Amino acid sequence: VEGRAAGCLSFSFHDESRLTADEQTYFEVLASHTAEALRRAHLYAQLRDVSETREAMIEASPAAIMLVDPQGLVQAWNPAAERIFGWSADEVLGQPLADLALGLDDGFENDLQAVLGGASIERRVTKRLRRNGDTFAVEMYAVPVQLSDGRTLCLSMVFDVSERARIEAGRRLVTKASALLTRSLDASQTLNEVVALLAHDFSGWCALEVQGPDGQVSRVQSERSASLPVGEGECS
Repeated sequence: VEGRAAGCLSFSFHDESRLTADEQTYFEVLASHTAEALRRAHLYAQLRDVSETREAMIEASPAAIMLVDPQGLVQAWNPAAERIFGWSADEVLGQPLADLALGLDDGFENDLQAVLGGASIERRVTKRLRRNGDTFAVEMYAVPVQLSDGRTLCLSMVFDVSERARIEAGRRLVTKASALLTRSLDASQTLNEVVALLAHDFSGWCALEVQGPDGQVSRVQSERSASLPVGEGECS
């Protein structure tokens, strides 16, 4: 097969015999078909191994992996996607991805069409929604998948980087606060600026209370972020 010996097909006869030309042709055709069947069986085994390996990698992936067809319908949804977004595969498969409350931004449809057209998306940093309504930071990658029937699907991988984003935000906050604390010797001004920083960049509302020499606690400064609804954030 393809210039390589795949095996040997042997015959034996009880009596002395000489093959006719037609019989020889028959056995040669039979051997050729047998070799081709072996080749196909070998290729099938290889494809099965590759498929099982790929499925295992998708199942074990820490990234949410989803496959979307040209109509925007979800064709694959791995366990990490279930864990990260909160929607089970049974609820999602065959449904329009845009109908799910994932916090898809206005550029989602443009990105989908770009990938279906052959483009790739590398490390798009954005935000998504979990099923419970929580917003979290993600890194998204997407590539086109060309099928044998000519269709192109969009394979997306989404990494939950909310914890990393929280740590990085905390580090930036500490850096800003440290700069404020060393910039001025005016205690009142410094405390006001720190409270404002925490309210605007971290918590939405912040109050600073100081215990005096007499043991009494008094509020020095409080600050509310403009984005915080009235009535929320009444405890420090």
